[in-house]
Amino acid sequence: MGTLDDNVLGLNHYTTKLITECDSERSLTPCATLSKGWAADLHVDSSEHPADARKSPKCVWHAGWPKGYGMLMDYVHKNYPEVKILLTESGWCGDKIIDDLDQLWYYKTYVAEVLAALKRGIPVLGYTAWSVMDNYEWGSFNERFGLWYVDFETLERVPKTASFWFSKVVENNCLDDYGFCPGNDCKNLRSGDELDSDRPGLR
Repeated sequence: MGTLDDNVLGLNHYTTKLITECDSERSLTPCATLSKGWAADLHVDSSEHPADARKSPKCVWHAGWPKGYGMLMDYVHKNYPEVKILLTESGWCGDKIIDDLDQLWYYKTYVAEVLAALKRGIPVLGYTAWSVMDNYEWGSFNERFGLWYVDFETLERVPKTASFWFSKVVENNCLDDYGFCPGNDCKNLRSGDELDSDRPGLR
């Protein structure tokens, strides 16, 4: 959640987690294992994503579950109906891949949730992808959120597949496939034809 100013809420969202009390029968995280402070005070197990979420290859905390994005917007609007929502961060934690179809799937399905929310009457002011370029995330260059791939040795910048789709949506102010992965049946190959994680590759 962001800060409230002039009835505008800046809302960041990346992933959806399943939450249960850490001492419940469903919990996979015993309360005694929670670190002191914030985690212990929460008293919950938030280690699991929905079963059908698409898991990130690089960030264990991240998985794509578009329905959760719509549910979050519904929750905010139901509890704060006078508040306008600015979606300030949302993105896919990917690998060193230019043709990252998981990232393309993430943006296509999450932006579709934004459009659906607008059609339900939720006052969304805008959507901001995180991020334009790969960057320094949490002490590492390994997590790749950018719509543009960055070679951190040469500083070369290369647009990823999702950036071409995203630019078409912005240019036309219209949500469509634009020939990119029709029907959203797209994902990176994880077995057999393994991707080379040490270098970007167009497949």
